[in-house]
Amino acid sequence: MALKTALLIVLGFAAVACGSPKKYTHYYWRDYTGEVPCDAVVGGHDELNRTTYIGQGVALNNDYYSLSPLTIVEGEKVQRAPLWGYGMEVVQTRILCVTSPYPDKWIATNSKKLVADTVDEQLVLGGIEGSKHDNNVRYDLNIGRAKVGDKLITGKIITHDTYNSVLYVVDGWQAQEVQEFEVLVANN
Repeated sequence: MALKTALLIVLGFAAVACGSPKKYTHYYWRDYTGEVPCDAVVGGHDELNRTTYIGQGVALNNDYYSLSPLTIVEGEKVQRAPLWGYGMEVVQTRILCVTSPYPDKWIATNSKKLVADTVDEQLVLGGIEGSKHDNNVRYDLNIGRAKVGDKLITGKIITHDTYNSVLYVVDGWQAQEVQEFEVLVANN
């Protein structure tokens, strides 16, 4: 338990420190207690057409960790984030909120065009992912969403290089890789 607590603290500081040079101030993370606050950012909807929200939680799998964007359905006790092909249960879930009346801005893109489609935009940082033992394995994660069946699911975007970005979402207990998606950008 002490290891998980220490990792959560380190990941929390890393998430705050790894923002881009252009700062946006109207998005922030709040602890998720099971009730959705009135300023929560809508992420999509589930198969029952219930509104879902953008969450963030820590997932651990052997040497790998992820402070990852995820989908929150109000009232569900277990949240899962994609990590190495699985929907891993997360600890210490937070929910993305907004302090201003700016509407959310989603840009449609795909794995090959994300960087080009968002060159003049500021992507909202959703977390970080990496290896506890290899400092060279570390990714900033952006927030994306995609239609999977009859759900609009929120997940993490990993950008490997200019022409290789992937959205990972959790559907049930399986992580899925999505090539066509939308990315959340700051609407300043």
